[in-house]
Amino acid sequence: MRQNARQHLEAQLRRLAQQRDDTKQKFRALARQTRQKRRYRSGELVELAGLVHLDPETLLGGLGALAAMSTDSDTASRWKAVGEARLAEHRRRKAHRKRSALSTVDGV
Repeated sequence: MRQNARQHLEAQLRRLAQQRDDTKQKFRALARQTRQKRRYRSGELVELAGLVHLDPETLLGGLGALAAMSTDSDTASRWKAVGEARLAEHRRRKAHRKRSALSTVDGV
């Protein structure tokens, strides 16, 4: 009986270890997806700002200067307002293009 209980506990420990490893893998995958989405979104914003044409060194230098300037809350507030307006306009144009594409597919 004692050997059976030990085997049962060992089997449970193996299952728990496997669940732990699976959870770690899922967490790493989720963290990777989150990083990728953030990077993709940042690239989208660089494109919307019209900075895609810059070489990586110039872009990074400019973003570094921007980071230094962003500590001023008044400046950051103004940037946010301008950014919100540009994103809203971008979303409106995107929605309009989507509706136009759908209407041409429907034959309207």
